Amino acid sequence: MKRYPAHKVTPLLVQYPDLMEVWKEAAQAELLRAETQDGKNYVVVKDPSLIARLKALGVEGEPVEEG
Repeated sequence: MKRYPAHKVTPLLVQYPDLMEVWKEAAQAELLRAETQDGKNYVVVKDPSLIARLKALGVEGEPVEEG
């Protein structure tokens, strides 16, 4: 799992409609979730293919341990 700042992911979802579709599917499958830490919004992604896609688009997430 990786955590991404929402402000880095949101523009990509607007820019790439196909990414938005994959994002919606991952959300329905409960493979991602939103969270707030210290007043900042993040998205935690469990889907390995979505993590790879974000990395290919230049967005690196930070590793998250399952709690």
